[in-house]
Amino acid sequence: SEPDKLDYDDSIKLVQKAVEELAIARIKNRNQPLSIDAAVRILNDVSAAYGVKNGLFKSLVDEHIISKDLGGDGREIVEFSYERLQDYYSASYIVSNTDLGTVFIPGGDYYFLVKDSNKRYYNSGILEALAVILPERKELELYEVLPSPYEVSVAEPFIDSLIWRKTDTISIEKIMDYVVRAILPNGYLSNKYWDVILQISAVPNHPFNAVWLHNYLSRFSMSDRDAWWTIWLMENYSNDTTIGELIQWGYDTDCDNLETIKLICIVLAWFHTSSNRELRDRSTKAMICLLNRHIDILLE
Repeated sequence: SEPDKLDYDDSIKLVQKAVEELAIARIKNRNQPLSIDAAVRILNDVSAAYGVKNGLFKSLVDEHIISKDLGGDGREIVEFSYERLQDYYSASYIVSNTDLGTVFIPGGDYYFLVKDSNKRYYNSGILEALAVILPERKELELYEVLPSPYEVSVAEPFIDSLIWRKTDTISIEKIMDYVVRAILPNGYLSNKYWDVILQISAVPNHPFNAVWLHNYLSRFSMSDRDAWWTIWLMENYSNDTTIGELIQWGYDTDCDNLETIKLICIVLAWFHTSSNRELRDRSTKAMICLLNRHIDILLE
């Protein structure tokens, strides 16, 4: 193991600290890859701070936590094998060490991340991590601190973040105002939003789970709901979409969590509004599989 190889106490969490320092150095380098020399110096400093033998760089490469690559100019650079770790530590550093009121405006330290749509797409992983961390630490949403909040390149990482966020950081009232203004009028974003809603629909106590979906859909008249919900189901149903995967989960699962089963069944019931006979039939069979051993759920 790495603690034995480098002779350190595993309570130090040396690898975590090393990856964090590399990510911070990279974001300070305008999110450009670090040279091998720069990465080695950083990791040697981390090693020295904790009295650890040198060799940390080689160990991280051997364990595939970082990798060596060739940059566009032919020089050797360091890349992260797990980009989400890099994105998280970069975003965490920005949130903890900058003035969020000025950091993303022209002249701000990290304006380069968001100055146009191309930059926002390139740095979408960091933006998604920001969308998770900002509500936790600052009670702010991503679209409240970035320029061009209604752009697809801002709204998309916000949507993706709903899967990863702590449930107590999600305010339905606050978020839905943005959803209605920025997301639902855009076909691409709306499609992505409803797909994410289905992905989190079976999470107990999630503000956007199936109970919320049921209440939301119930507000519409049948004709108004059919004008978009039924069409969305038709256009997004296949075996390898979220709709198909939820149905297959109903067939295959041995889950005994009653709340999860109940939530899935609520979603499956709403699939019955579809004009697609196959979708209705498969949803019915999935519900039978789920409720066969838990018929009492129907009495709630």
